[in-house]
Amino acid sequence: MFYFSLLTMVLFSTPPNTNDILPAFRDSIIQGNGSGAVEMISEHAINVVDSVLANDPEQIARIVSYFGIELDLPDEGITDARQILTDILSDSSVAGMVMLMGVSSGDPIRYGGRTFVPVEWGFPGSRNTLFIEIVIENEQWKIDDYFETIPSMRSS
Repeated sequence: MFYFSLLTMVLFSTPPNTNDILPAFRDSIIQGNGSGAVEMISEHAINVVDSVLANDPEQIARIVSYFGIELDLPDEGITDARQILTDILSDSSVAGMVMLMGVSSGDPIRYGGRTFVPVEWGFPGSRNTLFIEIVIENEQWKIDDYFETIPSMRSS
């Protein structure tokens, strides 16, 4: 029974297509499942966070302070991006902000050989859109980066 439960969790934990990844990521955050959310982030993105932690850990601390989160940063030279991201994405303050801001994703857009998903957030009457780039890694869609506009697109 345990192995069946474990297999079920593995099979259903990572979304199979582009329309599922961001809603599943949002739901993991809302449920306080930071480790599940981190599994949906690409290795490239994890490495970027790890590099920032190695070179300017206070930058991460400043960013998460907007959510009211105080990070217990590791000693100098020691980085563990996965654990720090898990801690951040498991925090109830982040879940509350995601719900308060009404985060919702749209249909994927393919542009220049890349795939982006528009994500609306904000308050009624004051909504913004970010574009989340997703990539295939180990046959799974993963979150890789975000942009205010799709790279190389010009606004009219």
